[in-house]
Amino acid sequence: MRILVIPVRDVDSGINKYRLIDPHVRLQNLFPKDYYVEFGVDSDILNTQKVLTFDALFYHAALEQVDVIVQQTEVLKTLGVKIILDIDDYWDYHPSHPYYHLGKHIKLKEKTVKGVRKANMVITTTQHFADKIKKINPNVFVVPNSIDVNEKQFQIVEDKHDKVHVGYVAGVSHLEDIKLLRGVLTSVSKKPVQMQLCGFNVTKETGPTSTWLKMEQAFTDNHNLKDKRFIEYLFQFEDKIPYPYQDDMEYRRVWTKSIHTYMHLYDPLDICLAPLQSFDFNTCKSNLKMLEAGSKKKPIIVSGVEPYLDGVHGKNCLVVEPKKEHKLWVKYINQLIDSPQMRLDLGESLYEYVTTKFNLDYTTIMRAEVYKKLLK
Repeated sequence: MRILVIPVRDVDSGINKYRLIDPHVRLQNLFPKDYYVEFGVDSDILNTQKVLTFDALFYHAALEQVDVIVQQTEVLKTLGVKIILDIDDYWDYHPSHPYYHLGKHIKLKEKTVKGVRKANMVITTTQHFADKIKKINPNVFVVPNSIDVNEKQFQIVEDKHDKVHVGYVAGVSHLEDIKLLRGVLTSVSKKPVQMQLCGFNVTKETGPTSTWLKMEQAFTDNHNLKDKRFIEYLFQFEDKIPYPYQDDMEYRRVWTKSIHTYMHLYDPLDICLAPLQSFDFNTCKSNLKMLEAGSKKKPIIVSGVEPYLDGVHGKNCLVVEPKKEHKLWVKYINQLIDSPQMRLDLGESLYEYVTTKFNLDYTTIMRAEVYKKLLK
């Protein structure tokens, strides 16, 4: 089977790496006699005769290209090209999402649903999301996110430090989720602990009005920190020069990294957090935070909502039941701070879970079997 993959516009995005490029490079490497994969520069290739030399077109339901490709879907199908749509985000953004108003403006929901309906096959990340998609297109299959532990950034790095580092590796769409952690820093501040918000990503110019600053304010209880000079330093949004007494602080802002070194954000962490509000949009997400933490043998505390319901409380994670948020976040963080052995056991168990069910070779074999169904 010859497959044309159309990357999204942001070349170094997680979507490109984990949903498009890495899986299809591995597909061709594992099954060279069965699959040939080529990557188009962008959707302009659909206007050329070359597209007709492929058996299937694979694209992701990204904001900037779904409409362009959907418009050509029927023509391509008529000419014998099968359409595979990959989707990992629910098309109905929650009002708190940064793209909510833009999505409404460009009618993203209508365009995405149209793409789902017209595709020969839809690939998504979880069964929960697949069940929603099935109401529109029954030809939907789950190929979960996966990791390659042999990739350099996923290798385990020992990071020695005096305090216990508790961190949330977040994204700009997690403002409502991080609010679940309000009061946690203050509650654990008497322990030998440093809370870390990882992935911070603003410029000095936009910092004072950014969503990231709002996230940091929630995470630090409105910058309720002991060192006033440190607070002044934070408002300078300096990402090059570290604060001279950073290791002693109860909080650390950790700036983001590129997609190729992103996993190093986890190296200094002893305990990982994955808060998630139970919005419809969120419940359709994948368990990527568990995969990331697990690949580094880090214990994780998660919200007790999809997509984390496959986690086993007390075995490979700790699960915070909804409506007991603040009490249980503090309780479980304290338990892990006080018990290095518990941290080790949870991390090892999560590593085994992740590398068994979500390694790239395993999910690539799943993908190969799914694609064969297109030829039947």
